Amino acid sequence: MWMPTNERSTTVIDDLFSTMNGVVDAYDENAKRIRGRVNGTSFFPGGIGLWRGLNPQGPILDDFPVKPIMFLGHNFDNEDGFNRSKHNRIEPLNTGTWKGQQIYMNMADINPPDCFFTNFYTALQPGSSVGEMLASETLKKQCTQFCEYQIERTDPCLIAVMGKFVPDLFTHVKHSVHCIEIDHPAYPVRRGTVLGKPIFEHNANKLRKALETVGYYARKSQ
Repeated sequence: MWMPTNERSTTVIDDLFSTMNGVVDAYDENAKRIRGRVNGTSFFPGGIGLWRGLNPQGPILDDFPVKPIMFLGHNFDNEDGFNRSKHNRIEPLNTGTWKGQQIYMNMADINPPDCFFTNFYTALQPGSSVGEMLASETLKKQCTQFCEYQIERTDPCLIAVMGKFVPDLFTHVKHSVHCIEIDHPAYPVRRGTVLGKPIFEHNANKLRKALETVGYYARKSQ
C-alpha cells in the first residue's frame, strides 16, 4: 500500500474542481458543462476520480494516494450517461469502461485505491459517448492547460493514456512523468471473451512492465 499523503483527498479534489472551473469555460453545444457530481466510484470530473468501492455512495479515501497511477481517458460520457450515473450514485461497473478497467487492474496487480481516474476533456458529449469530441480550439487549449495542472497537483508515478483519441491531444501536454498508451478498457469488453482476452493481456503486460519501471510494486509491498 502507498503511504498516505499529508493532504486529505477532499482537499486535493476540491482544489482540482476549483482550478478546473477557473481554467475551463469554453463549453458549447458540442461540449457540455458537467453540472453536479456522481457520488460514488467514477472518473473525474464526473465524480472525484478515486476508487469508492462497488456500491453506490461509497466512502471517500481519507488521504489522497501518493504517486497515484493516472488513467487518462478522453471525456466523461455523454449527458444521458452522466445523469444516469449521478442518479445511481455510481458509474456502471459491470459493463463498458469500468468492467474493462477492473480487468486491467486485476491482471496488472494494481490496487484500485492507488489510482486517479480522470479525463483530458472536462466536458460531456451531447449525443453518443463514442467517438472524438467536436471541441473548439479554445476548449482544447484550456483542457491542455488543466491536464498539466492535474498532473502537477496529483504527481502520478505513471500516466496510462487510454484510447485512440487521447494520445494526439496528450502530445501538447507538458509533463515529465513516465507515460504509456493502452487500449481503452471498453474496447476488449466489446470484443467479447475470446477476442478480448489477448487484448486485455497485452495491455495488462504493458501496465505491469511500466509499473515495475517506476517502482510501484516495490512500494506496494512495503
